[in-house]
Amino acid sequence: MLLGYLRVSTRDQSLDLQRDALERVGITKTWSDEGVSGSIAPAERPGFRALLDHARDGDEIVAWRLDRVGRNAAAVLALVEDLDARGVTLRTVSDGISTAGSTGRLVLGILAAVAEMEREVIRERVTAGVHAARERGTTIGRPSALNSDQVDLARSLRASGKSYAQIARALGVGKSTVARVLS
Repeated sequence: MLLGYLRVSTRDQSLDLQRDALERVGITKTWSDEGVSGSIAPAERPGFRALLDHARDGDEIVAWRLDRVGRNAAAVLALVEDLDARGVTLRTVSDGISTAGSTGRLVLGILAAVAEMEREVIRERVTAGVHAARERGTTIGRPSALNSDQVDLARSLRASGKSYAQIARALGVGKSTVARVLS
C-alpha cells in the first residue's frame, strides 16, 4: 500500500503543493505534520508516528522530498533502517529516491547529509545576520514595552513603596514587565 507523508514547518505554509504531487503518483491516504520542524526526529512527530503505526510489511511511504521526512542525516538513516527491518520502503517523488535498492539507500544517505548541512548553513546565516545587525546598532527582538520616561516613573514608584502589581496597573503593563525593567 502507498502511504503519503506531508510536512510544513509553520502553520501559515500550505500542504497543497505536496498533496498535489502525491496525488499525481496515486496516493490517496496521507498523514501530515503542520508547524513541525524537520529537525525533529520523524518518529517524534504526531503525524509521522501515526503513519508508522499504520505501516505494514510491503507498504511504501512516499513523501514529496527528503527534507519533508527529516533534516538530520542520522535520524533519517535510523528511520530507513527501522523501516527496512519492518519491510517498509521510503520513496520521494521530486528527488526520485527509493530505499527499495542499495543504490537508493546510498543516494538517500548523501541527500540526508546535504539536507542536514543546508539546515546548519541556514542557522549560521541567521546567526551571522543577527550579529551583524547588532554590530550596526540595530535592536534585535521585540520592542521594549516601556520607554525611558516610564522606566523612570516605575523606579520612583517602587522607591516610594509601591508593589509591582500597583506599578504595572499604573503603566498598563504586566507585573513581569515591571519586574524585568526594575531588576
